[in-house]
Amino acid sequence: MGLIPSGLFALDWQASLARVRRDVWAFLRFLWDRDLLARLAARRRALVDETDALARLLPADGLAEGAGPGEPGR
Repeated sequence: MGLIPSGLFALDWQASLARVRRDVWAFLRFLWDRDLLARLAARRRALVDETDALARLLPADGLAEGAGPGEPGR
């Protein structure tokens, strides 16, 4: 009877350990690569600019509330 709860505990512990490893690796990468934050911020800014440019290409009625794909605005 104790096999099922201990198996679930082991799976949860394994997932937690994997998450900790991933977080530690990300932190070490951040410490090692000081330009990472600046590059990520620049990439984010480029994505925001591209999204804004795409939104400007849409007709105004395409942005109306409730308009889904292929549906005209209200």
